[in-house]
Amino acid sequence: MRESAIPVLASASQSYHPSELLEILNSARRDEVGFVLFETSVGSHRIDDTISGPSAREVSIDGLYWYPANVTIRESPDETHDGVAFHVLSRHRGLRRAHASESYRPLIVVAEAAIFLLTPIGVRASGDSRPVRLLAALVDEVGLGGSPSLRVELLDRKTAIVSAA
Repeated sequence: MRESAIPVLASASQSYHPSELLEILNSARRDEVGFVLFETSVGSHRIDDTISGPSAREVSIDGLYWYPANVTIRESPDETHDGVAFHVLSRHRGLRRAHASESYRPLIVVAEAAIFLLTPIGVRASGDSRPVRLLAALVDEVGLGGSPSLRVELLDRKTAIVSAA
């Protein structure tokens, strides 16, 4: 019987200091793209009210999708910086309803997208972001040599199941 990896990842994600997040995510391959769908919610995330308007709300974190991003900032338009773009996926009923059509209601939707800069440029790491902490926990616990607390079972070249050991 497989045990849930959720408690291991959730507790690991709480223990990181913001400075460790840069180190962990920098140690991942720069060209890495990933997608994870959790069997149950792994916590909640407050949608940025500058994006969602005054009806900002807490949504469940039910998955993550990430990929490398080259970031250009206004202050230095000729330079690009390494970053990770990540999307918070949610099964939140209201968000799913907002993305539904007459014939289709998605099972999971993108709640928010953000970019985490891997090269410090005078911007403080957003260490209070639970999705970034979860992404770091996935990279640290599963992607870099594995954790003694987690077991990775490969289903095929692109799909794996992570469970508690």
